[in-house]
Parts: sequence; structure tokens; C-alpha cells
Amino acid sequence: PKGDLKICDPFYGVPTFHVLEMILGYHKNIKFLTSTIGGGESKLSVQQIIKDFKQQYKSRVEIKLINRNDMHDRYMVAKNLFFIIGQGIKDLGNKESLIVAVEDKYGRDIRETLNKEFDRRWVNAIPL
Repeated sequence: PKGDLKICDPFYGVPTFHVLEMILGYHKNIKFLTSTIGGGESKLSVQQIIKDFKQQYKSRVEIKLINRNDMHDRYMVAKNLFFIIGQGIKDLGNKESLIVAVEDKYGRDIRETLNKEFDRRWVNAIPL
């Protein structure tokens, strides 16, 4: 596993935590910034998986919530690149979806801006 990964995705649900578990095979730590339960899932259906997930991965994953109006795009930021995600990570594999990796040689300034914006939001976000 390499470094830390920051993920910004406004919607989460049960499948989100399966994807985060997969991502942990490639990254040491994850910060996941989100906002709203999506896909018609009830809060009760998601609460137990959140509890179990946090118990198992609490030292490697932090999850925080922000106001839904404060975020729109979905992206991931790593050390020397960032990823643009076409649809929510909770829906990956359900339909065609693009994940575009942009290396620093093509978008360092964008990665730095995304990183700063993520950190600004993170400070004011509420732990899930």
C-alpha cells in the first residue's frame, strides 16, 4: 500500500464501504469526505455497516460529513496524482464509469488546488 488517499464523493451507501475496503489494499490511509446517503438506502440499513467498518478500519480510515451544498464533484487525491470519478464510488461497476488518473506532470496545480480545498472542508466537517 502506498501513502494516503483523500476521497471526495457527495453520496455514500452500503456499497461505498466495500469499495473503500478494496482501496485499502492499495493505500495506507483514507480520508473520505461525503455528505448524504444516496441510492434510496435508509439510514438504518447503512448504520450497521458503518459501525462494523469503523471498528475494523478505524486506524486507517476517517470519514467526515459536510453540507451537501458544499460539494459536487467526485475525486480522489493521492501523493503525485489525482483521479476524476465519473459517478459515485458506491455505484462503481453498476454501469459504465470513468475514472481518469491525472499525473502531476499534467495537472500538478489542479491536484494542489483540490488538496487544499479538501483540507479546508475536512477541518470543518463532522466525523461520521
